[in-house]
Parts: sequence; structure tokens; C-alpha cells
Amino acid sequence: MADQHLFRLPKAALLQSTPHNRRALLDFGSSGARALLVSLTPEGALVLGNGTASGNAALLGETPTLSPNHLSSLSDQALTDAEHHAHTLTQQPVVADYGQAVISGAWLKGSLFVQKQTRAKPAESLDIDELRPLIARLSAKVHAYARTESMKTQVRHTIFDAELVGLLLDLLPVQRWGSRGGTTLVLALNAWCWPSTGLDALEEIFARVGLELEAVKAAPHVVAAQQPYSDAVLIDVGVQHTDVALVEQRRITAFASMPHGLAHIAAALDWPRPLPPRAAWAAFERYMRGLGSQEGRAFLESALPQALQHWLETLQSNLRILAGKEPLPSRVWVYGGGARLPALLHALQAYAWPHRLFAGTPVFDVLKPARLQHLYDMYGLLTGPEWVNIAALAAEMAREPETVEADVLEMFWQESKSHQNM
Repeated sequence: MADQHLFRLPKAALLQSTPHNRRALLDFGSSGARALLVSLTPEGALVLGNGTASGNAALLGETPTLSPNHLSSLSDQALTDAEHHAHTLTQQPVVADYGQAVISGAWLKGSLFVQKQTRAKPAESLDIDELRPLIARLSAKVHAYARTESMKTQVRHTIFDAELVGLLLDLLPVQRWGSRGGTTLVLALNAWCWPSTGLDALEEIFARVGLELEAVKAAPHVVAAQQPYSDAVLIDVGVQHTDVALVEQRRITAFASMPHGLAHIAAALDWPRPLPPRAAWAAFERYMRGLGSQEGRAFLESALPQALQHWLETLQSNLRILAGKEPLPSRVWVYGGGARLPALLHALQAYAWPHRLFAGTPVFDVLKPARLQHLYDMYGLLTGPEWVNIAALAAEMAREPETVEADVLEMFWQESKSHQNM
């Protein structure tokens, strides 16, 4: 648990928090905007304050259009809330100059790319410069993928995030340069793309709230790196979407997003009397917060198992795609706002999953920020599964990448500049 790590966190970490090592993080969704203020320490990310702003803060809906004015207003509310919260808790002004954003949803696309090369001089130790032609070919594949997504959707997509899945020399991981030779070099990298209009809007939104946008990260990428298990399946349930990902060695190796979330589950409910969509959703939200009349709650508890069937069937289809020919890991994390719905977890546990879809009996559990690595929430602010994406972003920011990983990604982004300018 994350709170167990607090004993290893230097007591001076809070006093050493300055604008230089502070970051403001933003997460957007159909239910609102979330903001997080953290201080980056050598041991991890120290949570200083959090804030929310209710309203539709979805960056991209069914069409890639958005309102920077509206989203900037919600971002400012959430960030101001986080600053006030942090000031109350720490008894000192807490502001940040730099920020990052985490994104998820139906427009997010991610794919694994693998490039293999037979070395001309296998007896010589591997040098970093030898990777340049390999990375150039892999980068060309990645950006061709983004162009294909652009043509499929008629919306321009841009590569914005990447993670090194593996660099192998004769099937053994390369841990440092010049350590050994080998015959076959394999590079595996996962890349993420998103509509360019959304990325441009994020730049504008951060500028309007007085922050310099350092980076945008794909939510599955950071959650996979910071969740507790080497291999797992991730299910992120939002209002309008559900993202599913296969995690191997804490890296995403397969990903899919389905346009079915809590709103679609609520719409499938067979209400005793007809309700306008907004009234039905409001009743559903009250139920999720533990509110509502006894009669209404009893109805939802009896009706939800049936309403969840279509979502479960669609999820099963996507999990089959992720699995391919190999069974999925048995550990399955469920998070996002949808994980607050008790019936959803019960339905996952009771569902008749196909034989051999998982390596063993699947274990479904709700992932909460307290289970993430490199995150120190000394005030206990992040309790719900809806905070996992932004909390994982904070934790990943504090992680110091290994030299090989950092060098490969730097070379990839340098090579990518030539493709993005085409």
C-alpha cells in the first residue's frame, strides 16, 4: 500500500517543495475536470492537493470538436480548488509553473511496433549509435500508423507518447551499452496517437491557466508502469468509454477502446416508468453515490445485472482481441469512475468467461491510487478509483528511467521530428 511507503519519505520533502519541482496535472472526462498538485522527490511524487470541477470536460466527443473556453474554465476551477486545498493542508502557498495532462477515451489509439535486425558484427559489443537505423525504420512504421488512423477517421492524428517495451540482444534484455555482443537485435516500442486538434487545445488550455505544458501521456501507459503487478489486464471504465489493455512486464503490449461506458449501461436500464435521459442519468449518479430512495435503489440493484450484459459481451470481444493466441493474465484491475458501481465488479466476477481466455481463474479487483508505486499521499486525498489515471501520471513523472530506456526514447523523438514535419 502507498501509505506504507511514507516511512521512507524524508520528512524534509514537504519543506523542500518549490515551484521548480512542483507539477500541476490535469485529467478531463465527461463528468468533470480533475487537478492534482504534486512535489517530485527522488523517492516519488508527494501529493500536495487535489481539486475537481463538475461539468462535461470531455476533450473529444463523438466528433473531435471542443470548446477551449469551457474546458479552460473547468480546468481553472479544478486547479484553484487544488491550490486552496494544498494551502490549507501545508500551511504554505502551493503553485506550479509546469504541468502535464493524461488522456484516455475512444479517440486514443495505441499499438505495439517491433523491429528486428541481424547485426553485421555480432562479436562486437552493442553501441548506442548502432540503433539509429533500427529506430529510423521503426519510427517510419509508427508515423505511417498515425497517417493510417488519420485516413480512417478523416481526422489528423499525431504521435504524442511512446514507451520502450523492450530492447533485446539474442533474446536477452540490453541493460547497458557496450556490455556484450550478439547476433539478433530486437526493438519493441508502444506508440500512442490522438487527434491533433485535441493536442493543440491542450496547449491553449494550459496556457490560459498559467501553466507550461511539458507533456501529454496516455493513461494506460502510466497506469501499467505504476500498478503493482508485472503482468495484468487493465479495464478503465469511464462515462462514455471503456479502455482495455494487456500489461506484460509493466508495459502495454495490446490496447483497445470501446465506446461503451456508464452512460450506455444506464441507457440500457428498463425503468419502471419512462424517464427523460437526463433524469435517468441523474438517478443513476445518485445511486452510485449511495443516495436515492430505497425504492429506486432496489430497482437499480435488480435491473443492473441485465443492463450490464451488452457491456460485458462487448468487453469479452475486446479481451479476445487482446489475448490473440495466448491466455490473458489472471490479475484484472478495474478502475475509473465506473469502478464505483458495485454491480459492475460483481458482474465481472460472475460472468461466464470463455475457457482459456485467462491463464487461470480471473481475479477482478478495484485499483485505487493507494496501490500505485512511487506515489505518496500522506494526506489521504486520493481514495477513489476515478483518481487512478492522474495519480499514475504523477507517480510515473517521479520515476527515473534507466539509461537505455531514456536513450532509446530520446533517439525515437529526434527521428520523429522529421516525420511530423512532413
